Amino acid sequence: MYRRELPFMTIAPQKTLVQMRIAYNAKIYERVNGTILKHRMKPIHVSSRYTNDLIECDAVLDVSEASPIEVVEELKAIPGVGEVLVSKPKQGFIVDTIYFPLTARGGVPVMTFSIEMLAKMLMNFKKLYGSGAFSMLYEMGKDYGAEIGKHFKSIALSAKPFTSSRELVDEFFNFMRSAGWFMPEIELSEGDKPSAAIKLRECFEDRHGERTSEPNCPYVRGFLTGFFNSIYGKDFTSQEVKCISRGDPYCEFRLTT
Repeated sequence: MYRRELPFMTIAPQKTLVQMRIAYNAKIYERVNGTILKHRMKPIHVSSRYTNDLIECDAVLDVSEASPIEVVEELKAIPGVGEVLVSKPKQGFIVDTIYFPLTARGGVPVMTFSIEMLAKMLMNFKKLYGSGAFSMLYEMGKDYGAEIGKHFKSIALSAKPFTSSRELVDEFFNFMRSAGWFMPEIELSEGDKPSAAIKLRECFEDRHGERTSEPNCPYVRGFLTGFFNSIYGKDFTSQEVKCISRGDPYCEFRLTT
């Protein structure tokens, strides 16, 4: 697996940086890129989306040897270029000032903050309110797991109508891994009474740096329960049998019907 750095802030010491957004017809792809490279603008980060012959590209560029104004004027003069936005040049680092909100799952607004901050916040909540906090976090996780499972299922079935439940589970856990929640391993038994054994490495709820004597992931346990309920249309019960906070190498959850 490779680390992915989200481009909210790009750091490049001793370089002059700009952020550029450009939308253009796919037929002029080579001309647009040729213009950028001709002016010695060097890409630091590039992402693009292609929809109905329209390419929308966002880039952070090193313009230490270039004149951004000249490039923008030349790009705007190309037939088929619909939009060019460019930020003010910044030295050493640049923060995204073009995009809001951040979205995932087909347009759902999301936000990011550090895993350690979230894990410590949950840990402090558990210390303050004891068993009541565990019950509340379980129910909160269960509600969100059911909600996101329903939404993920609707997205998948709209794109591929005959997606199996097993494929939904596999792709959902791939999605959660890419979103930074955990590294999953799944053993799934289907049929009239489906069940699952799920091992989670790097589970976010355990990233608080403390040891506990009991399993410590009620939110994730509830989340998994709600998700499986929504995918299979059955009532699952769940148990956390191993936990990183307790010294185990991973968190393990057993779900049964």
